[in-house]
Amino acid sequence: MIIIFSGMPASGKSTIARKLKDKLGDVKMIVSDEIGRDRYPRIMKMVDGEIGNYQYIIVDATFYKREWREELLNVIGPRDDVKLVYVYCTLETCMNRNRGREDSIPERAVYIIWNKFEEPENPDISINTDQKTPEEAAEIILRHIL
Repeated sequence: MIIIFSGMPASGKSTIARKLKDKLGDVKMIVSDEIGRDRYPRIMKMVDGEIGNYQYIIVDATFYKREWREELLNVIGPRDDVKLVYVYCTLETCMNRNRGREDSIPERAVYIIWNKFEEPENPDISINTDQKTPEEAAEIILRHIL
């Protein structure tokens, strides 16, 4: 199964993804923050190359453009089950969390992504991190995939 996280920077995606990884067994994590330039084409290639090698592949990226999510779904095709997890919170929460991060991104970038974000139309799981802790969010996802 491939679990795709989509959401704003500092919405809680990575924290939830790590907690989920700890609860699952055979997991490959693909984290956009660790990839650098041309991250989405590289994510597509990485997922394509890892299908079948792990029980779970967790993809942690903003995927703020619909076309990137659709392209990844096309790459996966019928080869594996997919769950799209949309993680969201208020802009104020994103900004406050981003300010407290060691690897914060420029506030201007957060605003740009906020304004360009194309919210997933039919995510399998939606989590409001203003209301759920990372632990609660991971449990919600587990209930949907196990």
